[in-house]
Amino acid sequence: MQYLDFSLKTFFYTLLLAVSVPAFAAESPWLLEAGLNKNELDDPIGRNLSGAVDTGFAQAALVTDGFEKDDSISVGLGYKFGSILGIKVTWMQLDNFESLTTIEIPDFPTSVLNNHEINIEGFNLGLFAELPLSNFFYLRGEIGGFAYNHTINEIFSSPDLAQGVPILVPTANYVPGSNPGAPIPSNQTELFYLPSSVYAGPQEDIENSGTAISASFGALFKFTTNIGVSLDYMLMDNIEDSSVKGLRLGVQYSF
Repeated sequence: MQYLDFSLKTFFYTLLLAVSVPAFAAESPWLLEAGLNKNELDDPIGRNLSGAVDTGFAQAALVTDGFEKDDSISVGLGYKFGSILGIKVTWMQLDNFESLTTIEIPDFPTSVLNNHEINIEGFNLGLFAELPLSNFFYLRGEIGGFAYNHTINEIFSSPDLAQGVPILVPTANYVPGSNPGAPIPSNQTELFYLPSSVYAGPQEDIENSGTAISASFGALFKFTTNIGVSLDYMLMDNIEDSSVKGLRLGVQYSF
C-alpha cells in the first residue's frame, strides 16, 4: 500500500514538473484552434445598387450600405511539419451581414428599397508559418483558399412591378418640414417608377458557393508548450466580388 501511495505521488510530481517547465518539453506537432472573429463585409454581394436617378423634380441617390461588423466563430485543426511550417484546415461561420439599400432625396424622407441578410460559411485550407522570437512569443502568417457557401435572405423588398418600383418623390410644391410627424400632403408628392436599368429587382432567397483567396498574419503567445493565445488580422478576397476582413482572437492547444 505504501509502495502504491509512493508511486502515485511520484507520478503526480512528475506530471506537475512537466507542465511547469515547458521549455524542456518537445513541441507537439498537432494543434487545435478556436477563434472569435470580428468581421466586416466591404461590399454587398450581388447588391451594388449605388447610383443616382433624375426624377424630374430632384436627384434621387440610391445608397447601398448598412454593413456592420459581425461576430463569428472558427475552429481549426493543424499539423506542423517542423518547428515553423504547417498546414491547417479551419471551419468558419460568418453570419448576419445586412445589406440595406435606401433612396435618399435632399430634404425628403428616406425610403427603404430593400434589406438583405448575408450568411457565409465554409472551410479554409491554408499553409501557415510560426516564427519563434522567444520560447513563448511567435510571429505567424497563413495563406490559403476558402471554400465557401453563402445565402442571401430577403428581409424586406419593395414590390417588383413590370413598370418599375414605385417611390414617392417631391414635387415643386413640396415644403420641407411643414408638417412634422404627419404624412406629406399628396399635392406635394408624385409617384415615380424606378427604372429597371438602375434596380435589379427583389429576388428570392439565393444560395451560391465558390472559392476565395485567404490570408492572415498576427502573433501567438504561449503560456505553456501546449496552450497559447493568438491575435490575427485576416482577409478573404473574391467572395462574389466582395471581401471579408477582420480580427480573430484565438486559443491554441497543441497535442
